[in-house]
Amino acid sequence: MRIDSWVDGYRGHGATDQRIPWRALRNRKLTDAEQAVIRDFRAHRIIDSDRPEPLVRTLAQFRHTLIQAVFGALGRVVDAGCGVGTTVEEFRRLGTDCLGFDGCTDLNRLARPTLSSHLRSGRFDAFPYSAEDAIRTVVAFDSIENASLDELSQVPTELQRLGVQQVALSVGRDPITKGRLSLQDRDFYTDLMAQAGLRLMEEWTPVLSDVRVPSAWNEILRRVEWTDLGSTGDPANAWNDAPGYLFFQRNRPRPY
Repeated sequence: MRIDSWVDGYRGHGATDQRIPWRALRNRKLTDAEQAVIRDFRAHRIIDSDRPEPLVRTLAQFRHTLIQAVFGALGRVVDAGCGVGTTVEEFRRLGTDCLGFDGCTDLNRLARPTLSSHLRSGRFDAFPYSAEDAIRTVVAFDSIENASLDELSQVPTELQRLGVQQVALSVGRDPITKGRLSLQDRDFYTDLMAQAGLRLMEEWTPVLSDVRVPSAWNEILRRVEWTDLGSTGDPANAWNDAPGYLFFQRNRPRPY
């Protein structure tokens, strides 16, 4: 049986995520037929999050504070895999020039009207921007692990093409969740960013390991619960382990 035989059944019986064998697609290159199906699926649907809006917005606000503390100057930010644009909206409300892209072609319909001019359709191997857009920072929160290895192989080229200076990743910790095609350990992302001339900012590990982060929504108390960043995940891991938060910055020449 050929590796992409599932594609025939998917196309013949209805395009639903239940018919996509996510687990079997993980951490390998996809065939042309598989790539076409995955891209078509994501072009027409954003996978819904079951996290309540107060948690999502609090998390976006926390992430803005976090990356500003790590990077200092953010410049223009692009949220890669922005979904309906909640992070873009919160970053802009906090005074940061933030744009976003997602594989869904229905962004303008799904996002709030006030965000339509700030969101574009795109992929990790085809950022919908140019060097003239002067993008300094790229963030990818719970999204880069949803891209296939084929797409991710082009990320370094895209970051270099755009002249990106720094990248912040939040890599999902749950390997069971459907859609996560390239959930790798820290070294994978470190090596990927190194190809774009970006180094992992390991010096921040002891500073951030005890930071409190939004982690869950308490339905009974109707409030966001917080926990130590080093205690998040299953199993628990420090911020700089993978999966988890990873911060990268462009290598600078040493002064002589």
